[in-house]
Amino acid sequence: MIRVEFTLFDGSIVDFSIKGHADLAEDGKDILCAAVSIYSINTINSLTEIVGVEDALDIKADKGDLYLKIRYELMTDPQKEQAELLLRSMELAFKSLENEYNKYLKICYKEV
Repeated sequence: MIRVEFTLFDGSIVDFSIKGHADLAEDGKDILCAAVSIYSINTINSLTEIVGVEDALDIKADKGDLYLKIRYELMTDPQKEQAELLLRSMELAFKSLENEYNKYLKICYKEV
């Protein structure tokens, strides 16, 4: 099972982690793992290339697991708004996947 955990502070996503594998199909053919990878990588690429906040991101990737911490204090107000929009868009995509594949994907939240 893939577990996505979002950490919220004051209503904003401040970090997220993705752990595990869907095991929906064999390696290289698992559409759920591919979708989660595409959404998360696209969000990180958009944050770095479009919003320009690479220095405000702490990224750790290991064997398919991913962790991203967003340091809003290093962003301008417009960058914060753009980052939050991209992160909420990714969250929405994951929720859609969870609705369809709830035996293979679980989204959790914690408030700090």
